[in-house]
Amino acid sequence: MESVNDKPAPNLLKRYLVTLVNIIYSFFIHIWENKKKYFILILGIVIAYVLLIYDELVSTEITEEKKKEKEKDELERIKQERNTGNLPEYTLPNGNLKVARNPGQTIAAISNSTFNTMIKPHSEALSNLQNVTGNINKDIQSTRNMFYYLRNAARKSYMDAQNKLLNIYTRLVWLFKKIIKIFSDLFRTVEHLFMALLDALYILGSTWNGIIGGAARFFCFDEFTILENGKYIKDIKVGDVLSEKCIVKSVMKFSTYNNKMYNYKGVIVSESHELYENGKWMRVGDSIHGIPIEYKKPFIYCLETSNGEILINNIRFKDFYETTDRYFLNNYYTIFRDYLNTKKINYENIKTLNEKYYTCGFHSKTLIKCWDGIKQINKVKIGDTIFGSRVIGLFKSKNEEIDMYKYKNLLCSGNNIVYHNNSYKLVKNVGKKISKSKNPIYHIMTDDNRLMINSVEYRDFNIILDDKIVDLTDYYLTSYNNLIKVNT
Repeated sequence: MESVNDKPAPNLLKRYLVTLVNIIYSFFIHIWENKKKYFILILGIVIAYVLLIYDELVSTEITEEKKKEKEKDELERIKQERNTGNLPEYTLPNGNLKVARNPGQTIAAISNSTFNTMIKPHSEALSNLQNVTGNINKDIQSTRNMFYYLRNAARKSYMDAQNKLLNIYTRLVWLFKKIIKIFSDLFRTVEHLFMALLDALYILGSTWNGIIGGAARFFCFDEFTILENGKYIKDIKVGDVLSEKCIVKSVMKFSTYNNKMYNYKGVIVSESHELYENGKWMRVGDSIHGIPIEYKKPFIYCLETSNGEILINNIRFKDFYETTDRYFLNNYYTIFRDYLNTKKINYENIKTLNEKYYTCGFHSKTLIKCWDGIKQINKVKIGDTIFGSRVIGLFKSKNEEIDMYKYKNLLCSGNNIVYHNNSYKLVKNVGKKISKSKNPIYHIMTDDNRLMINSVEYRDFNIILDDKIVDLTDYYLTSYNNLIKVNT
């Protein structure tokens, strides 16, 4: 904001200039109207100055000797008068004689007096104008000071008001944030309480009235089992080559809880794992070479391979799926899905199916709400709790033949089973096909085979663990593998 002192008022300046021009103009008009008088005055001044100069020149011609003689005569006269006692009375000098004696100074004095008399009105006018201008200037300065004071006072008042409003706003924001935090903490507490009650409800439901009636049985090995490529099974990654005809397609990690482990010819393996012995396929628990052991390690491991087998110490074991026949696997998992909806084993549905089965799973960035926070599915660990379901197995696979679908904004394999419209269905029958899977997919196994994501129930990758259906499908797979062996 520009100060009043920084910029003079244009109207006052204009008035000053007009007044000054008028004074100069009137001065010249006065001289012109009295030009004769001023001419005589100027002529007299010139003559006076000429006579003055002439008088000075004449007086300088008196020689020093004359001055001395004159002074000497004067001294003699004064001395004689003193001696005789006849001193003359003092008399004032005659003014007329003085004028006659110095006419130049007289004319200069007359001219000066006349000029002063003529110029006096204008001098007084200029003096009065100067006084008026000075008074106006003082008034202007006073006005400027007053506006400066008012401006500073207004600015100070504005800044004070602004600071007070800012302080009030800051306090209100702080108070609002505190209130929001209190409500957020209260909501989080209620949410945790609700989750705890919901988890307890699910746990009670799965314990008393759940679908499953048996313990999880996995086809797995001890973590330090050495494979054909010289690696421990716990260090195997998707895409590793075990042998010329055997490439790893999926890796699994499970909890050992309620799993019976055996020592089969130096290989630590689960009871239900299938192996080739004496010309046929059988379960480790059914072999005379299988010795039950007490196993206290927390985790066991398994694989899916391109040839469906895992060779260890020249012993042929089946992989997790126990077959590479995709059509047969589709029939196998159809029995599981139908059993979920009907609680019956239905063979009629699988006779008309002619589809391949591919691994189920979710995109790696799928978010899952665990008890200790939201995690990506590839960050979930064994032991985490998801809506009352405890994680007991992890699964990772890569197969570019898998079709990925979107169901309720969630990207997963078409062979995932979801609870949709009061029944369990394949995602490929209720979702929208997106593309082939170019990246690894992940899945989870829980102790009740449920996986809740975004309030939607999916089945885990083992689908169901009912003893009746598991025993039947184990027998079904073993019989099929032996039938294939006999035919070949």
